[in-house]
This record gives sequence, structure tokens and C-alpha cells, in this order.
Amino acid sequence: MNVIEDHNKIIINCVNYTSYCINADSNTQIWQENTAASTSNIYYQDGVVYFIGGDTGKLHALDINTGKHYWKVVVPHLDGPGSSFSKHVGGIPAQNGKKGKIFTSSFTRAYCFEAVN
Repeated sequence: MNVIEDHNKIIINCVNYTSYCINADSNTQIWQENTAASTSNIYYQDGVVYFIGGDTGKLHALDINTGKHYWKVVVPHLDGPGSSFSKHVGGIPAQNGKKGKIFTSSFTRAYCFEAVN
């Protein structure tokens, strides 16, 4: 299980292929979304939750307020060694009106994606 907290929202990725958002004050569920089992670290940036789905290898981007997917990215090079994303996601937040960047890697390549915001 992987957990982050931001503005009284606790985001949890579980092995049942579901991500949850819980209100930290009331312990009530705000949303749930079908995602992926056994994920990477959860990275939060500018209102968006990013992580790698362990079973699919896709890079997910979820809206922190609604849980809806912005996108699911497949590794650009699906053939041969290093054909899945690794278990780490990081980024650079948006600055001066420019969108942020999201970083991850496969076992043989590094990737940089434009962030949602």
C-alpha cells in the first residue's frame, strides 16, 4: 500500500486495483478509482497524483479532487529489455505559466513528460 496526504486528503493505492481518497478529518471516502495493483511511489504535484501501475507498467495521472484519470501512459519502447517503467516518479512543479515536468525511467531509458498542470 502507498499513501500520501495533502490538504486533508489521504490518497491510498491498494493491491485491489483501486486508489482511494479519504477525508483526513472525517475518515470518509471522497472518491475511489480503478487504477492498478502494486504501484510505485505516489508523487503529488499541482493538484495531480502520479504513479506507476505495477501490474500494467503504465504511468497514471489522477485529479486529486475527483480521482478521474487525466491519462495513462505506456512505455514508449515496449520491445526488449527495459520495457516497463521503474518504480519511481518525480517532477518539477509548474512555474511562470509553464507546465511542470514528470520524470520516470525504465530499466534502460529515462523519460520526461509534460505534467497535466
